[in-house]
Amino acid sequence: MRTRILLIGALSAAIAAWLIYYDWTTWQALRENLTLLAEFGIVVVIYYEVEENRATAFLDSVSAEDSYSARAEVYESYVACGGDSLAERAERFRRALWASHPLRKQCDSQWVHFTRLQYGLRRSFLHRNLLADWYPHVIVSMWAMIGPYVRERQELRPSPATMFFEDAVRRSLTRLEKDGVRQVGIFGKEGQKVMISEGELATFRRDLYGPFAIGAPSA
Repeated sequence: MRTRILLIGALSAAIAAWLIYYDWTTWQALRENLTLLAEFGIVVVIYYEVEENRATAFLDSVSAEDSYSARAEVYESYVACGGDSLAERAERFRRALWASHPLRKQCDSQWVHFTRLQYGLRRSFLHRNLLADWYPHVIVSMWAMIGPYVRERQELRPSPATMFFEDAVRRSLTRLEKDGVRQVGIFGKEGQKVMISEGELATFRRDLYGPFAIGAPSA
């Protein structure tokens, strides 16, 4: 909403500046300026429709049933790993990923999917935070599970694309903070759960890899 208000304000200021700068006191000048403004308005409407269509396609993609089912399998495997802290659980899960090609493939498809989605939003003026606004719990949960694995993958095969996933995580953490969310849960199929504590969320906001360090706050 704030972005749209700023957009309207910027357009109004641009229109006012245009009318002041050019002579619009005569009928011919006024008609030419109004025609130009009408054409500019059409461009704005087209851009808005493109943005909205992009947002709709985005939400259809991220909420697809196949993607949700695959993510549930990743959650289940993570919860089953056990551990006394977020760092220990993430480390156990990292080892489980390297030990199971099918599980690693499922996990890779998830975080690559979110990376592509955030990349697609990078130049959106109206919906840059769409992924974080709609699915902050999912993004933060995925990061809590695979942060050390992603870091290792980055060390083995550096790629600038990783920064888009990290960007999505930071935006999601900001969204959760604004919403006053104190804990985030990761749930298995049989009701098992792992809670990311308020302290761990705060540590993530300071340093994405902070909760994976020895001595970090535990859930």
